[in-house]
Amino acid sequence: MRYFFFLFIFNFLATTCKQDINCEVALNAATWSNWYGGIPDVKGVDYMLQFKTTNCDNLSLDSVSINEVISPFRLTKTDSLWTIKIANITSRSSERNQQTMTKNTHKTTSDPKNAKLYYSLNGKSQYLEIKNFVKESDRYQQ
Repeated sequence: MRYFFFLFIFNFLATTCKQDINCEVALNAATWSNWYGGIPDVKGVDYMLQFKTTNCDNLSLDSVSINEVISPFRLTKTDSLWTIKIANITSRSSERNQQTMTKNTHKTTSDPKNAKLYYSLNGKSQYLEIKNFVKESDRYQQ
């Protein structure tokens, strides 16, 4: 009878305690590149962050900061792959003429030192810190 009681308690606990499935958020890619407009003094920086999630049904992205500055972002999500794009304009032209740029006269922007993705999961706020950005080639737009 004593064994039956322990077996009953063990089965009861095993069936009623649900298994905690851990959400995993992993960085897939972090890139940045300078871009230059078709006229002098028009330039900016584009950032792209990709991360994969596993078992994260209640995940929502709150904000993204790059070099301690919160930036507006565009988010696309396909299955478990999340892609975040951020475009920062660092300089605008004060002239209204449509001069064509003949050569690169701009100083390149320094690379991002860190980024943080702030997200909410099951009511708790967390963040993912990114320090390993990869630089892509600069782009010139006409």
